[in-house]
Amino acid sequence: MYKYKIPIQVRFKDMDLIGHLNASTYFTYYEATRIAYTQKILPSVKWNENGMIVIKNEMTYKVPIYLHDKVYVSIGMEDLGNTSATVGVIIFKKENDQDIICALGYCILVYVDFHINKAISMPAEWKRAIEQYEEKKW
Repeated sequence: MYKYKIPIQVRFKDMDLIGHLNASTYFTYYEATRIAYTQKILPSVKWNENGMIVIKNEMTYKVPIYLHDKVYVSIGMEDLGNTSATVGVIIFKKENDQDIICALGYCILVYVDFHINKAISMPAEWKRAIEQYEEKKW
């Protein structure tokens, strides 16, 4: 598991006709966790000026999630480049005090100046804050 983790409330509307979590909903859970992670580490960022956009999302499904499962999402920085980052995700549920991995994935983010609509280098203070939180150097 990664250092950062939050619980997720599974909602009835998240289910598909088979009775398990709809495949697209995993990405919604991941997005909510990624936003919470970013707000924790970079609380003063003005996201409407400079921010990160997703250029790739990938998820591998292992075990289904059902309506009453106790679900958590854990994420962490896998790679931190000059203009991009790779964020890993593990979606899991608790059963009998065991963590059952339901899905694994990652996304690639690019840092963008929204005024000029171009990729930019990540600000040094962002990189320092992420490295400090993750206890890693890139």
